[in-house]
Amino acid sequence: MKIFIDKEEKEYVFSDEELKSVETILKKMEELIAKEGKVFTKISVNGEVLNDENRERILSLSPENIKEISFDTANPRLLAGEALDELIKYLPKLKEGASTVSELLSVGEYEKGYGLFAKVIDGINWFVKLLKTLPPVVGMNYKDIYYGEVSVADAFSEFERVMNELLGAFEEKNDLKIAEVLKEKLSPVLQEWIEVAKVLKDYTEKPIN
Repeated sequence: MKIFIDKEEKEYVFSDEELKSVETILKKMEELIAKEGKVFTKISVNGEVLNDENRERILSLSPENIKEISFDTANPRLLAGEALDELIKYLPKLKEGASTVSELLSVGEYEKGYGLFAKVIDGINWFVKLLKTLPPVVGMNYKDIYYGEVSVADAFSEFERVMNELLGAFEEKNDLKIAEVLKEKLSPVLQEWIEVAKVLKDYTEKPIN
């Protein structure tokens, strides 16, 4: 079995336990790459890129049938920085979308308003998923990172509080309450998070002690 890291063939010694399955091989490789401060961005087994659709089938293959596994890697801090750059550009659009929904619901344009509301929620879900992914990937603790005098952890808690209030109003089907929360609470929080995201971006660029 040949192993390639970023298109370069590498020699690794595996124990019998590590060669028990494709999954144990991948786990061992993940540990070795992590020691180099990197993460996998793509894995190919016998020339086939591993994804959600074929994962179960490929992991069930016998290691004896594996001729080649190749890995593309990247620095997780670099990936996080790129994701935060995207977030910084996206948050003003998300804030504008929230404000527009508020205006539409306030004047009774419910069909347009709720159509856009669904897109705003999708955007917020992506935002939340990114924020929850960063700490373990980059090795950051939101409690130790501050935006002004407020920790990022507290800023995130405030964001979640506002979202709970918004979703509560949605469950109650209270159009005016939804419009109010979007305008008076969510939009200001999203504006604040533009600056918080910049603080997080700066953190990813600091050297690891």
